[in-house]
Amino acid sequence: MIQRRRAFMGSVAADEEYYSRDAAERAKIAKPVIDRNRYTDRSAPAAAALRSVKPIPIANLAHPGEAHCEGGSVGLLRDRVALGHALLDFDNVPAAERLGGDLLAVYWSSEERGLLDRRPGVEELGELSRKRSDPAETGSGARFLLRLAKAAKEPRYRADAERIFRGLPDFGLDWGHTTVEIARAVRLWLEA
Repeated sequence: MIQRRRAFMGSVAADEEYYSRDAAERAKIAKPVIDRNRYTDRSAPAAAALRSVKPIPIANLAHPGEAHCEGGSVGLLRDRVALGHALLDFDNVPAAERLGGDLLAVYWSSEERGLLDRRPGVEELGELSRKRSDPAETGSGARFLLRLAKAAKEPRYRADAERIFRGLPDFGLDWGHTTVEIARAVRLWLEA
């Protein structure tokens, strides 16, 4: 679902009544509600995935808003990293550097031994008031920095990724699905 000249919208409501009918019956009733929010962490990878299929009607991917969606949280790590990966997919290295330049300095937590899920000091309300690091988001952040190092031919981004690897806790035998992104980043690091 693409909103012209804007971005990818959220989704169509899963209306069981609507989708249980055949096409002729569905044509007679109202369509399900569309979530018109544009989510950064979903729009960026969707744009990157579709870029080879047709032109993407995304309004200036190089200058994203600060919010996760209209009226949503700001400063979320997953939004910054997803957008960074998409910018690299579009070969927009200068814009990706603006996102990756201070990623480690802003999001790293020695106490949590990973990248925090949000920028400190922003929207510290409810669940966002807890300092938390997600291994998947940390791994994706490290992988983004490694890709950025290669694209920008700038070794400091690789050094930032290596600092993340050195700070990670030892997951031992508990390398569950949340650590897959760390493994993907380490594989990319080893390939260089």
